Amino acid sequence: MVCPKCNAELKEGHLYCENCGAEIRIVPDFEPEIEESMNLSLSGVAEAISEPQSIENEQKKKSQKKRRAKSGKKMMVTSSLAFFALCVVGVIVIGLSRYYSYDYQYEKAMREYESGNFESAVITAKHAVSINPDEEKSKLLLADTYFSLQKYDESIAVLMGMLDLFPDDSDIYERLVANYEIKGDVESIGELIKNCGDNTIMAEFDAYVSVAPSFSIEEGTYYEAEFLSLLSDGNGTIYYTLDGELPDEHSKKYKSPISLKEGTTVVSAIYVNEKGIVSDPVQKTYTIKFKLPKVPVLLTKAGTTIPRY
Repeated sequence: MVCPKCNAELKEGHLYCENCGAEIRIVPDFEPEIEESMNLSLSGVAEAISEPQSIENEQKKKSQKKRRAKSGKKMMVTSSLAFFALCVVGVIVIGLSRYYSYDYQYEKAMREYESGNFESAVITAKHAVSINPDEEKSKLLLADTYFSLQKYDESIAVLMGMLDLFPDDSDIYERLVANYEIKGDVESIGELIKNCGDNTIMAEFDAYVSVAPSFSIEEGTYYEAEFLSLLSDGNGTIYYTLDGELPDEHSKKYKSPISLKEGTTVVSAIYVNEKGIVSDPVQKTYTIKFKLPKVPVLLTKAGTTIPRY
Protein backbone atom coordinates (compact mmCIF):
# COMPACT_ATOMS: atom_id res chain seq x y z
CA MET A 1 0.00 0.00 0.00
CA VAL A 2 1.42 3.44 -0.98
CA CYS A 3 0.80 6.93 0.31
CA PRO A 4 -1.75 8.60 -1.81
CA LYS A 5 0.15 11.86 -1.46
CA CYS A 6 3.85 11.03 -1.98
CA ASN A 7 3.54 7.51 -3.22
CA ALA A 8 5.92 6.26 -0.58
CA GLU A 9 5.59 2.71 0.62
CA LEU A 10 3.57 2.47 3.74
CA LYS A 11 4.09 -0.05 6.40
CA GLU A 12 1.24 -2.33 7.12
CA GLY A 13 -0.96 -1.13 9.88
CA HIS A 14 0.38 2.53 9.88
CA LEU A 15 -2.18 5.31 9.75
CA TYR A 16 0.45 8.06 8.86
CA CYS A 17 2.97 8.28 6.04
CA GLU A 18 6.40 8.32 7.53
CA ASN A 19 7.71 10.18 4.52
CA CYS A 20 5.25 13.09 4.25
CA GLY A 21 3.18 12.66 7.44
CA ALA A 22 -0.13 12.46 5.53
CA GLU A 23 -3.06 10.72 7.27
CA ILE A 24 -3.97 7.47 5.67
CA ARG A 25 -7.75 6.54 5.29
CA ILE A 26 -8.52 2.94 4.71
CA VAL A 27 -11.35 2.47 2.12
CA PRO A 28 -12.24 -1.01 0.99
CA ASP A 29 -11.96 -1.78 -2.66
CA PHE A 30 -15.17 -1.17 -4.58
CA GLU A 31 -16.77 -4.29 -5.97
CA PRO A 32 -19.79 -3.69 -8.25
CA GLU A 33 -21.03 -7.25 -7.82
CA ILE A 34 -21.19 -6.85 -4.09
CA GLU A 35 -23.01 -3.51 -4.41
CA GLU A 36 -25.55 -5.02 -6.81
CA SER A 37 -26.04 -7.95 -4.48
CA MET A 38 -26.60 -5.57 -1.62
CA ASN A 39 -29.04 -3.54 -3.63
CA LEU A 40 -30.95 -6.68 -4.57
CA SER A 41 -31.00 -7.81 -0.99
CA LEU A 42 -32.27 -4.46 0.18
CA SER A 43 -34.92 -4.44 -2.58
CA GLY A 44 -36.02 -7.90 -1.57
CA VAL A 45 -36.28 -6.79 2.01
CA ALA A 46 -38.37 -3.78 0.94
CA GLU A 47 -40.57 -5.98 -1.20
CA ALA A 48 -40.90 -8.48 1.59
CA ILE A 49 -41.92 -5.68 3.91
CA SER A 50 -44.38 -4.10 1.44
CA GLU A 51 -45.89 -7.38 0.05
CA PRO A 52 -47.97 -8.30 3.13
CA GLN A 53 -49.21 -4.73 3.25
CA SER A 54 -50.24 -4.90 -0.46
CA ILE A 55 -51.94 -8.26 0.04
CA GLU A 56 -53.75 -6.88 3.04
CA ASN A 57 -54.86 -3.82 1.06
CA GLU A 58 -55.98 -5.99 -1.82
CA GLN A 59 -57.93 -8.21 0.54
CA LYS A 60 -59.51 -5.14 2.08
CA LYS A 61 -60.50 -3.90 -1.36
CA LYS A 62 -61.97 -7.28 -2.30
CA SER A 63 -63.82 -7.44 1.00
CA GLN A 64 -65.19 -3.96 0.45
CA LYS A 65 -66.27 -4.90 -3.06
CA LYS A 66 -68.00 -8.02 -1.76
CA ARG A 67 -69.74 -6.01 0.94
CA ARG A 68 -70.84 -3.44 -1.63
CA ALA A 69 -72.00 -6.21 -3.96
CA LYS A 70 -73.92 -7.92 -1.15
CA SER A 71 -75.40 -4.63 -0.10
CA GLY A 72 -76.39 -3.90 -3.71
CA LYS A 73 -77.98 -7.32 -4.07
CA LYS A 74 -79.87 -6.86 -0.84
CA MET A 75 -81.11 -3.50 -2.00
CA MET A 76 -82.13 -4.96 -5.35
CA VAL A 77 -83.94 -7.87 -3.67
CA THR A 78 -85.62 -5.55 -1.21
CA SER A 79 -86.66 -3.18 -3.97
CA SER A 80 -87.94 -6.06 -6.10
CA LEU A 81 -89.95 -7.49 -3.21
CA ALA A 82 -91.37 -4.08 -2.40
CA PHE A 83 -92.32 -3.51 -6.04
CA PHE A 84 -93.88 -6.98 -6.26
CA ALA A 85 -95.83 -6.36 -3.04
CA LEU A 86 -97.10 -3.05 -4.41
CA CYS A 87 -98.14 -4.78 -7.63
CA VAL A 88 -99.97 -7.50 -5.72
CA VAL A 89 -101.73 -4.93 -3.55
CA GLY A 90 -102.62 -2.93 -6.63
CA VAL A 91 -104.02 -5.99 -8.39
CA ILE A 92 -106.06 -6.91 -5.30
CA VAL A 93 -107.39 -3.37 -4.92
CA ILE A 94 -108.31 -3.16 -8.61
CA GLY A 95 -109.86 -6.64 -8.51
CA LEU A 96 -111.97 -5.82 -5.47
CA SER A 97 -113.08 -2.50 -6.89
CA ARG A 98 -114.16 -4.20 -10.11
CA TYR A 99 -115.81 -7.08 -8.27
CA TYR A 100 -118.03 -4.69 -6.31
CA SER A 101 -118.60 -2.23 -9.15
CA TYR A 102 -122.11 -2.49 -10.57
CA ASP A 103 -121.21 -0.79 -13.85
CA TYR A 104 -118.17 -3.01 -14.40
CA GLN A 105 -120.10 -6.22 -13.66
CA TYR A 106 -123.01 -5.17 -15.89
CA GLU A 107 -120.70 -4.31 -18.81
CA LYS A 108 -118.86 -7.61 -18.32
CA ALA A 109 -122.15 -9.53 -18.37
CA MET A 110 -123.20 -7.66 -21.50
CA ARG A 111 -119.94 -8.56 -23.25
CA GLU A 112 -120.41 -12.21 -22.30
CA TYR A 113 -124.01 -12.15 -23.51
CA GLU A 114 -123.10 -10.55 -26.84
CA SER A 115 -120.31 -13.08 -27.39
CA GLY A 116 -122.74 -15.96 -26.79
CA ASN A 117 -121.18 -17.02 -23.50
CA PHE A 118 -124.59 -17.24 -21.82
CA GLU A 119 -123.65 -19.42 -18.85
CA SER A 120 -121.01 -16.94 -17.72
CA ALA A 121 -123.35 -14.05 -18.49
CA VAL A 122 -125.94 -15.51 -16.09
CA ILE A 123 -123.38 -15.68 -13.26
CA THR A 124 -122.09 -12.16 -13.87
CA ALA A 125 -125.58 -10.67 -14.31
CA LYS A 126 -126.72 -12.30 -11.05
CA HIS A 127 -123.75 -10.74 -9.30
CA ALA A 128 -124.58 -7.33 -10.77
CA VAL A 129 -128.17 -7.71 -9.51
CA SER A 130 -126.89 -8.58 -6.03
CA ILE A 131 -124.80 -5.40 -5.99
CA ASN A 132 -127.74 -3.18 -6.95
CA PRO A 133 -131.11 -4.96 -6.70
CA ASP A 134 -133.04 -1.82 -7.66
CA GLU A 135 -131.35 -1.40 -11.04
CA GLU A 136 -133.50 -2.55 -13.96
CA LYS A 137 -131.07 -3.12 -16.83
CA SER A 138 -129.13 -5.94 -15.16
CA LYS A 139 -132.38 -7.82 -14.44
CA LEU A 140 -133.54 -7.42 -18.03
CA LEU A 141 -130.16 -8.74 -19.18
CA LEU A 142 -130.48 -11.71 -16.83
CA ALA A 143 -133.98 -12.47 -18.17
CA ASP A 144 -132.73 -12.20 -21.77
CA THR A 145 -129.85 -14.54 -21.01
CA TYR A 146 -132.19 -17.14 -19.51
CA PHE A 147 -134.37 -16.78 -22.61
CA SER A 148 -131.35 -17.42 -24.85
CA LEU A 149 -130.60 -20.54 -22.80
CA GLN A 150 -134.26 -21.63 -23.33
CA LYS A 151 -134.82 -21.41 -19.58
CA TYR A 152 -138.18 -19.73 -20.00
CA ASP A 153 -139.51 -20.35 -16.50
CA GLU A 154 -136.41 -18.71 -14.99
CA SER A 155 -136.78 -15.77 -17.36
CA ILE A 156 -140.45 -15.38 -16.45
CA ALA A 157 -139.63 -15.53 -12.73
CA VAL A 158 -137.11 -12.69 -13.06
CA LEU A 159 -139.53 -10.55 -15.10
CA MET A 160 -142.52 -11.15 -12.82
CA GLY A 161 -140.39 -10.11 -9.87
CA MET A 162 -139.65 -6.84 -11.66
CA LEU A 163 -143.31 -5.85 -12.03
CA ASP A 164 -143.48 -4.71 -8.40
CA LEU A 165 -140.67 -2.23 -9.00
CA PHE A 166 -141.50 -1.27 -12.59
CA PRO A 167 -145.25 -1.90 -13.12
CA ASP A 168 -145.55 0.40 -16.16
CA ASP A 169 -142.51 -0.81 -18.11
CA SER A 170 -143.62 -2.16 -21.47
CA ASP A 171 -140.20 -3.85 -21.97
CA ILE A 172 -141.03 -6.23 -19.15
CA TYR A 173 -144.43 -7.10 -20.65
CA GLU A 174 -142.89 -7.56 -24.09
CA ARG A 175 -140.39 -10.09 -22.73
CA LEU A 176 -143.06 -11.89 -20.70
CA VAL A 177 -145.28 -12.20 -23.77
CA ALA A 178 -142.35 -13.61 -25.76
CA ASN A 179 -141.67 -16.23 -23.07
CA TYR A 180 -145.33 -17.27 -22.81
CA GLU A 181 -145.75 -17.39 -26.59
CA ILE A 182 -142.79 -19.69 -27.11
CA LYS A 183 -144.19 -21.94 -24.38
CA GLY A 184 -147.63 -21.86 -26.06
CA ASP A 185 -149.20 -20.49 -22.89
CA VAL A 186 -151.53 -17.91 -24.43
CA GLU A 187 -153.88 -18.00 -21.47
CA SER A 188 -151.18 -16.58 -19.22
CA ILE A 189 -150.65 -13.78 -21.72
CA GLY A 190 -154.31 -12.86 -21.58
CA GLU A 191 -154.30 -12.91 -17.79
CA LEU A 192 -151.11 -10.84 -17.69
CA ILE A 193 -152.38 -8.06 -19.94
CA LYS A 194 -155.90 -8.09 -18.57
CA ASN A 195 -154.69 -7.70 -14.99
CA CYS A 196 -151.96 -5.14 -15.65
CA GLY A 197 -154.29 -2.28 -14.69
CA ASP A 198 -152.63 0.11 -17.13
CA ASN A 199 -154.65 1.31 -20.10
CA THR A 200 -151.51 2.27 -21.99
CA ILE A 201 -150.07 -1.24 -21.63
CA MET A 202 -153.42 -2.78 -22.58
CA ALA A 203 -153.63 -0.61 -25.69
CA GLU A 204 -150.06 -1.47 -26.66
CA PHE A 205 -150.74 -5.18 -26.33
CA ASP A 206 -154.39 -5.17 -27.38
CA ALA A 207 -153.71 -8.10 -29.69
CA TYR A 208 -153.23 -10.18 -26.57
CA VAL A 209 -156.43 -8.96 -24.93
CA SER A 210 -159.55 -11.06 -25.46
CA VAL A 211 -162.72 -9.23 -24.47
CA ALA A 212 -165.77 -11.26 -23.53
CA PRO A 213 -168.65 -11.12 -26.04
CA SER A 214 -171.58 -8.78 -25.44
CA PHE A 215 -175.27 -9.82 -25.52
CA SER A 216 -177.81 -7.97 -27.65
CA ILE A 217 -180.61 -8.14 -25.03
CA GLU A 218 -180.53 -7.98 -21.26
CA GLU A 219 -181.27 -11.07 -19.28
CA GLY A 220 -184.74 -11.38 -17.78
CA THR A 221 -188.26 -12.58 -18.53
CA TYR A 222 -189.91 -12.05 -21.89
CA TYR A 223 -193.44 -12.86 -23.01
CA GLU A 224 -192.72 -13.41 -26.63
CA ALA A 225 -190.09 -15.07 -28.73
CA GLU A 226 -186.71 -13.37 -28.72
CA PHE A 227 -183.57 -13.68 -30.78
CA LEU A 228 -180.27 -13.19 -28.99
CA SER A 229 -177.18 -11.91 -30.82
CA LEU A 230 -173.64 -12.34 -29.43
CA LEU A 231 -171.21 -9.57 -30.39
CA SER A 232 -167.39 -9.17 -30.40
CA ASP A 233 -164.98 -6.47 -31.54
CA GLY A 234 -162.37 -8.69 -33.20
CA ASN A 235 -162.21 -11.33 -35.86
CA GLY A 236 -161.96 -14.23 -33.44
CA THR A 237 -164.58 -16.84 -32.61
CA ILE A 238 -167.44 -16.92 -30.09
CA TYR A 239 -168.31 -20.22 -28.46
CA TYR A 240 -171.48 -20.72 -26.42
CA THR A 241 -173.68 -23.16 -24.54
CA LEU A 242 -177.39 -23.07 -23.68
CA ASP A 243 -177.40 -25.36 -20.64
CA GLY A 244 -175.43 -23.30 -18.17
CA GLU A 245 -172.17 -25.21 -18.71
CA LEU A 246 -169.05 -23.09 -19.23
CA PRO A 247 -168.07 -23.15 -22.92
CA ASP A 248 -164.64 -23.89 -24.35
CA GLU A 249 -163.16 -24.17 -27.82
CA HIS A 250 -165.02 -27.42 -28.36
CA SER A 251 -168.43 -25.87 -27.73
CA LYS A 252 -170.83 -24.65 -30.41
CA LYS A 253 -169.57 -21.78 -32.54
CA TYR A 254 -171.73 -18.73 -32.75
CA LYS A 255 -172.77 -18.00 -36.36
CA SER A 256 -176.27 -16.51 -36.21
CA PRO A 257 -178.74 -15.13 -33.62
CA ILE A 258 -179.97 -17.64 -31.07
CA SER A 259 -183.71 -18.28 -30.88
CA LEU A 260 -184.83 -18.30 -27.28
CA LYS A 261 -187.54 -20.88 -26.79
CA GLU A 262 -190.27 -20.95 -24.22
CA GLY A 263 -188.95 -21.66 -20.79
CA THR A 264 -185.67 -20.74 -19.14
CA THR A 265 -182.40 -20.73 -21.08
CA VAL A 266 -178.98 -20.09 -19.56
CA VAL A 267 -176.63 -18.73 -22.24
CA SER A 268 -172.87 -18.85 -21.57
CA ALA A 269 -170.32 -17.51 -24.06
CA ILE A 270 -166.59 -16.89 -24.49
CA TYR A 271 -164.51 -15.12 -27.12
CA VAL A 272 -161.25 -16.53 -28.50
CA ASN A 273 -159.20 -13.95 -30.39
CA GLU A 274 -156.91 -14.50 -33.37
CA LYS A 275 -153.96 -15.42 -31.12
CA GLY A 276 -156.03 -18.06 -29.35
CA ILE A 277 -156.42 -16.08 -26.14
CA VAL A 278 -159.67 -16.91 -24.37
CA SER A 279 -161.82 -14.25 -22.74
CA ASP A 280 -163.63 -14.53 -19.45
CA PRO A 281 -166.97 -16.30 -19.79
CA VAL A 282 -170.23 -14.36 -19.75
CA GLN A 283 -173.47 -15.94 -18.61
CA LYS A 284 -177.05 -14.63 -18.78
CA THR A 285 -180.43 -16.22 -18.02
CA TYR A 286 -183.54 -15.71 -20.13
CA THR A 287 -187.10 -16.81 -19.42
CA ILE A 288 -189.73 -16.83 -22.14
CA LYS A 289 -193.39 -16.97 -21.05
CA PHE A 290 -196.04 -16.81 -23.74
CA LYS A 291 -199.26 -15.09 -22.63
CA LEU A 292 -202.34 -17.42 -22.51
CA PRO A 293 -205.44 -16.38 -24.54
CA LYS A 294 -208.27 -14.90 -22.49
CA VAL A 295 -211.19 -17.20 -21.58
CA PRO A 296 -214.27 -16.28 -23.74
CA VAL A 297 -217.10 -14.53 -21.90
CA LEU A 298 -220.73 -15.71 -22.55
CA LEU A 299 -223.07 -12.77 -22.96
CA THR A 300 -226.39 -14.78 -22.67
CA LYS A 301 -228.24 -15.51 -19.47
CA ALA A 302 -228.70 -18.98 -18.18
CA GLY A 303 -231.70 -20.79 -19.62
CA THR A 304 -231.77 -18.64 -22.73
CA THR A 305 -232.17 -20.60 -25.91
CA ILE A 306 -229.72 -19.74 -28.61
CA PRO A 307 -231.59 -19.35 -31.79
CA ARG A 308 -230.71 -21.59 -34.68
CA TYR A 309 -230.46 -20.39 -38.19
